[in-house]
Amino acid sequence: MIAATSYLDLFLRSITDVNLMKVFLEFIMVERSDGTPILDLLVSRISHESQVSSLRKFGITKQSK
Repeated sequence: MIAATSYLDLFLRSITDVNLMKVFLEFIMVERSDGTPILDLLVSRISHESQVSSLRKFGITKQSK
């Protein structure tokens, strides 16, 4: 999950052609994966990764309970 989000970030930062960016953004906003909008999946993954990294920063893990 983290790798996929990292590749997405790398791809977005490396796009230089305006038309390619438009097509890519339209894809993210319109298409679905297993019935769920891709944009929703991306936001969910980024949110989940942020929560996990926050827990790790404070030393909170499943084992520490």
